[in-house]
Amino acid sequence: VVRAQFGMPGMGGGKNKETFRAVKSDSKLIHCEVCQKVSKIAFETGTRLREEKGEKLTEVDVIEEMESMCDESDDKTMWAVQNDLKVNFRNKLVLKFMGEDAYSSCETTCKTMLKACEDVMEGRDTDVAEILFKKRIKTAKGIEELLCTEEADSCSKKTNRVSKTRKSLPEFKKKEKKDIDTERMMGKWKK
Repeated sequence: VVRAQFGMPGMGGGKNKETFRAVKSDSKLIHCEVCQKVSKIAFETGTRLREEKGEKLTEVDVIEEMESMCDESDDKTMWAVQNDLKVNFRNKLVLKFMGEDAYSSCETTCKTMLKACEDVMEGRDTDVAEILFKKRIKTAKGIEELLCTEEADSCSKKTNRVSKTRKSLPEFKKKEKKDIDTERMMGKWKK
């Protein structure tokens, strides 16, 4: 299991920058919960686009939004920096919402949630976009059923318990929203 890898110093004498990676074994344990969250955000995004663009809305507009559902520099993934991963009383890994004004950098925990998001959305973003564009499904719950049960199969299987040998993830480190916004903006510029 990869926790964090330290980058090499920059050629120009820059300081070491920690590079964070998802914990794949953990991401598999949260597919259902992440899928439910992403389904709701996808539906809300489709609704917002329809309200903003009206008759000028194109399927490409919706596809572009769905393709960025798991992009750490996109506002649609703010949920990933507002949640932590905790082991509950049933020994299952779950998302724990830390509060409306609680944010952390997108480090190992956030990357793990976004990896689960990518797994759920992989190859399905265009289908979800088409359904939202054509208004074939009219509720967030309907998108969730399609994406999480029929398409991705994320919520139809029993979730495994956490391994006894699993290493804990780092603690949730609160940051100011303005700092998170700056990190996200820097992430967009790097693309």
